Amino acid sequence: MRNLKITLQLIKIEFLSRIMYKSAIAMSIITDLLLVVMQYSLWKAIYSYNKLAILDFSKMFSYVILVQILANSYPSDVSGHIANLVKSGDISLKLLNPFPFVGQVFIESIGNTIFKLCMLNIPLYIIYFLYGVKLSLINFLYFILLYALSYVFYFFFEVIFGLFSFYTGSIWGLKNFKYVILLLLSGKAIPLNFYPRVLRKILDFLPFKYMFYSPVMSLVENTQGGIEAVLIQTVSIVLIFLLFNVMYRNVIRVLCIQGG
Repeated sequence: MRNLKITLQLIKIEFLSRIMYKSAIAMSIITDLLLVVMQYSLWKAIYSYNKLAILDFSKMFSYVILVQILANSYPSDVSGHIANLVKSGDISLKLLNPFPFVGQVFIESIGNTIFKLCMLNIPLYIIYFLYGVKLSLINFLYFILLYALSYVFYFFFEVIFGLFSFYTGSIWGLKNFKYVILLLLSGKAIPLNFYPRVLRKILDFLPFKYMFYSPVMSLVENTQGGIEAVLIQTVSIVLIFLLFNVMYRNVIRVLCIQGG
């Protein structure tokens, strides 16, 4: 019960700390809307020139909006946050806290996600419900399940990149590499069914497509990926957690040896 109270308090603190910066909120909303307008114009031009059989335009536009909603809600700034803590030296205070360091970062991420879902995404919700495809309750629940699993995977994916800052000092190059991986392999840029069949087969066994493409397509096409998608994402979480555990223990050992 005590841990639950601490968790809820940390989430509340993170939420309130984000909501204070009204100018930043306004700029983020404007940026999201500009991105949607830009992609709408791009796909509108493509479809006016050549109608694509893979997805009709309404589904394509729904895909664009849903991807932006997910992109806003994922903990994409965790690696940068950890790198900043290492650079400033505040990581020592975090590690001395009786509450586990990774637990602190995860709870802060949850608070940040709740803020984005409740505040930043409101215009996107309105646009989707005005122009997007209708949602099925069963597929929406399946979407939530995939999203929850992907959120956990995404978090540890970010933490691992953040831990590299203990060795490299800066992760600017690694962050760009991570961004390209997610942009190309997850369906964040364009739906994966536009990719060659051979590449799609390879991506079926990687966790990245289940972060954007699979959950979004379950809503857009009213289809489910079945238990296979859930199993692959669950196994991916176990594997990435084991990798994180090895890296984290090594980082702590290095800090202890150096007297940090």
